[in-house]
Amino acid sequence: LLLKGMKKKILLLLASLILVAGLGIYLIFQQVTADLPPIESLKDYHPLLVTHVVDRNGKKMGEIFKERRTLLPINQIPKTVIQAFLAAEDDQFYQHQGVNWLAILRAMAANLRAGHTVQGASTITQQLVKTMLLTSEKTYTRKIKELVLAQRLESKLTKDEILYLYLNQIFFGQNSYGLAMASETYFRKPVDRLTLSEAAILAGLPKAPSAYSPVRNPKKAKDRQLYVLNRMKDLGYIPQALAKQAAELPVKVYLRESFVPQAHGVVETVKILLSKELSEERLSSEGYRIKTSIDLDAQIMAQQSVEDRLRELDKRQGYRGPLEKIDKEQQPAFLKAYRENLLDSYSPAKIILPIGEFEPRKPFDDSYSAANGLPKYIEVNKIYKALVTEVSDGFGILKAKVAELPGIVSFESAKWARPYNPSQRSYPLVRLSSAFKVGDVIWVKVKSSTYKPTKLQLSPKAQPLAPQWSQYAEFEVEQEPKVEGAALSLDNSTEDVVALVGGFDFARSQFNRVLQAKRQTGSAFKTFVYAAALDHGYSPSSILLDAPIVFENQGQKFNEEWKPANHSKSYDGDITFRNALIRSLNVPAVKVLEDIGTQFAIDYVRRLKIFSPLNSDFTLVLGSSSVTLFEMTRAFGIFARLGKNLNPRIVLSVTDSSNKEILKNIGLDLWFKEDLLPFDTEFEENRKAYLEKKALATPTPNLPIEDQNNPEKTADDDSFKSKYPLEEAIYFDNPNQLISPQTAYIVTSILEGVITDPNGTAARAASELSFSVAGKTGSTNDYNDGWFIGYSPKYTTGVWVGFDQDQTLGPGEVGGRTALPIWIDMMKYLHPDPKAVGYFQTPPDIEFASIEYESGQKAQAGSSRVIKQAFRAKDILTLEQNQIDEQDIESTKEDLL
Repeated sequence: LLLKGMKKKILLLLASLILVAGLGIYLIFQQVTADLPPIESLKDYHPLLVTHVVDRNGKKMGEIFKERRTLLPINQIPKTVIQAFLAAEDDQFYQHQGVNWLAILRAMAANLRAGHTVQGASTITQQLVKTMLLTSEKTYTRKIKELVLAQRLESKLTKDEILYLYLNQIFFGQNSYGLAMASETYFRKPVDRLTLSEAAILAGLPKAPSAYSPVRNPKKAKDRQLYVLNRMKDLGYIPQALAKQAAELPVKVYLRESFVPQAHGVVETVKILLSKELSEERLSSEGYRIKTSIDLDAQIMAQQSVEDRLRELDKRQGYRGPLEKIDKEQQPAFLKAYRENLLDSYSPAKIILPIGEFEPRKPFDDSYSAANGLPKYIEVNKIYKALVTEVSDGFGILKAKVAELPGIVSFESAKWARPYNPSQRSYPLVRLSSAFKVGDVIWVKVKSSTYKPTKLQLSPKAQPLAPQWSQYAEFEVEQEPKVEGAALSLDNSTEDVVALVGGFDFARSQFNRVLQAKRQTGSAFKTFVYAAALDHGYSPSSILLDAPIVFENQGQKFNEEWKPANHSKSYDGDITFRNALIRSLNVPAVKVLEDIGTQFAIDYVRRLKIFSPLNSDFTLVLGSSSVTLFEMTRAFGIFARLGKNLNPRIVLSVTDSSNKEILKNIGLDLWFKEDLLPFDTEFEENRKAYLEKKALATPTPNLPIEDQNNPEKTADDDSFKSKYPLEEAIYFDNPNQLISPQTAYIVTSILEGVITDPNGTAARAASELSFSVAGKTGSTNDYNDGWFIGYSPKYTTGVWVGFDQDQTLGPGEVGGRTALPIWIDMMKYLHPDPKAVGYFQTPPDIEFASIEYESGQKAQAGSSRVIKQAFRAKDILTLEQNQIDEQDIESTKEDLL
């Protein structure tokens, strides 16, 4: 009885413990699963997709993404590819209900035997739940949630729907998400063209994308491929012979994606602009298609021109020395390693052999001869690192190697390499050995596959000592410039941004010098003040005095006196308004500003959409204010458009993944919305107020008696205009008209002379451009900045060159030498058919007159140098009257004599 009682109590205790444990497990389960994410979120699958940025012609320029993914419907995935993934990850996928309990028990047993984790049992459904609904933390709580959610998911979605989500969501390495992107990245082909060998490699990646990467670990990738193929064979998906055949095939795998962005700066600009409208989150995840106004071919050309011309400028500043020095013992290893890098860049594919190793490349050839031609991985006119192997002052050459290719640099092409000193005028190198040493690593450009010796090197006396020239390629020494530059091209008709270059190299600096850099503009700013003067009573023939002048306490920055001077330090006395601007003389420009007033000039310049802060003293006309290249280029574009507004458009449209347009016509003004809004609002209010006042002042018949003596109501039109010269110059019925067409055209006709006139500051452009162009140079104190902004009837282009931190470009490095060459390159490219360019459109009330170049008076039969100049019709009458007055004075003198 005692034993029976104890047994009963023990059973009762055990039952109680089981009940408590069960209740505890239930409560824990309820607590763990209480905050599970809803399964419904997976029904409306909305993965992160790549946004594609294209140019105006649909050419791909770049991508914006968080995860590089392209969606692929399940019915477009071949059965064999699906079977490869099932074999690798979950062969019971179509049998279980989200969790494979038998597999879990097998894995637990195997892990207990091994003492650590050697086998997993997660189904595809569990992996999907973990990836999309849970974190990757390794805890029992997370595992319980995973098991519950997997079973719930199976009750909500079909097997094919789960598999669709899984194959589009998982990470494959190499920045590739989803099967479609992985196929393109590793094999550069769509999924439906994958071979069995390739499909098995991809199916092996989700387990550990880095460990089994065919790019980084070919041996492990091959082992994993064999595992997948054997599993497919064991499961009856493929016959043994096919598995064996697939295992023995070599596989070509690509080291990087096929697309290489070619306009990083533009894509980043578009991203920043559109993030103001769509948010950066949506831009990088919604799979939009952004069509820009950019012409990709013109953009690439502009980037190349900026790079090439900055290199030329940098060479004029001197040589900064080698990139590094390599000890003699390390030189062979350096050359071989560099060859491998070049081969990877040239051919981004490698062959994985059946033994799990990359197919070996042709061995490094230390005796390679250029007589055999250039190696396949080296191109003419491309820049490479080279190792200096010999320096010969006697022959005036240095020998160098780009990987295994030997080449020669002549003294003539390297004599620019004097010690670096931007503040000193360039002087040539005397001896190659003073700049270059054996073991130096330098940049070289491959100019030709064959070096061509000089006449001196070919002389009979020198020839016996000369190297075998045919064995060497021809190199030129290069170096990466520290100087920066920027360029912007606009279509005058469509207002589209055609090309935008924010700097030498986006990889080096993401700072956009078109939109973000504010720099002193130098003489380019004179154009705006001269335009204001034309609306203040000046004409192209007005006479200005070019003579020394002193200002007392001009502006807050001058404590005593200021003596503006011309760049040449010389003075020409009387000079026409036209010629003073063409020759960019400082003193006449200051006198013009003194006459019209700084406030009048500033208000006028604001109408040209210049919104940066401006100095309110006489240095304004010399470009002392800091302004963006965007503002300067747009303002010159307004002249090209006969005074009409120009809102540079860079985004034509944004469409979503269903091809629905969600945005269109986004301009660069959006970048400066906060800066422009106050000015635009104030201008529009003032314009309307002035036009109302003007309408009231217009004489009307039958005025009431009480208004007949009111001067505001009875004034004639001319007297009213004289009271409001600025308002009359910038306020029009059409709010899109910023300045008068006549003023804009006269400015253009003068700026044409900057190029066509032998005395113009950009006269070198005349010999290279055979169509109508107008423009203005700009240079700042100490040659810190170089500008050229100009336009044709079709395009406006602005260029700036300088250092990010104020530093001289070197003596004589004016805008016509630094920025103008880039401008010429770009304008040449944009106008492939010069005959189709035409002429600048002439507005009404413009007449042309032949005038004497020096005096500006109407030309006579005996005039020595005559030019044709545009005038307002009323200024032609004044010109003729002045001519009559001059003749009367001369006649009176003769009578008196």
